[in-house]
Amino acid sequence: MLGFFKIVSRTFSYLDAPDSMFIGPRGETFLIAGLTSPDGKIDEVVPRLRAVTERLAIRSTLSNVSLRWTGETPLNHDLRSVSAGDAKDAERRVMPVTMVLLLAAFGAVAAALLPLLSAGLAIVLALGAAVAISGFWPLSILLQNVVTMLGLGLGIDYALLVVGRFRESLESGMTPSDAAVDAARKAGHTIALSGASVAIGFVALLVIPVNEIRSLAVGGLLVIVMAPPLSMLSFAVAGMVK
Repeated sequence: MLGFFKIVSRTFSYLDAPDSMFIGPRGETFLIAGLTSPDGKIDEVVPRLRAVTERLAIRSTLSNVSLRWTGETPLNHDLRSVSAGDAKDAERRVMPVTMVLLLAAFGAVAAALLPLLSAGLAIVLALGAAVAISGFWPLSILLQNVVTMLGLGLGIDYALLVVGRFRESLESGMTPSDAAVDAARKAGHTIALSGASVAIGFVALLVIPVNEIRSLAVGGLLVIVMAPPLSMLSFAVAGMVK
């Protein structure tokens, strides 16, 4: 309970200002709480606050009492939790299906793993960059879902193009090193143009004065910056895909 008072810096309720706005049609009321956190991460104190209020509700002598938290901080926490859970569920469902399709397309485990690894690295690096940017520019949690979706799509698409071109060069009789150079010259040019065209669309979204849309644009741009170079890293393990 002492920790509760360290988090809640101040409250304001009907007891401070007996105004009818604090009383609902069924007798419910609310109080405004100012929150603080020693490490500055306000969202992370929400579970502790809810645990305390649940215990208070259980100990209350009123059988129908319930205590709930709402406002920007609790809603952001809930959105982040739901968004992260949905992204993980989607990845668990999509990854096995994608792996099966890649195995059918390439006929080799190493070749099928390369696009997935490229996409996974692009997602991790983009999310890490988004965390750094959020320290200066507030970003919506919706960015996480966009990064995951685009990271998988672009990462797999670009890696498939690179690996496919490399294998075609090998089958034409080129050595692995020559095949890598040929694939870099042909597939790399295509990937660069594709990434640039997609990036232009997300740059246009940055001018819209809505934080959620701008966050989507930032997430999309981060993935586009990360995905092409990581796809080209397929050449580092090109000898495994034949």
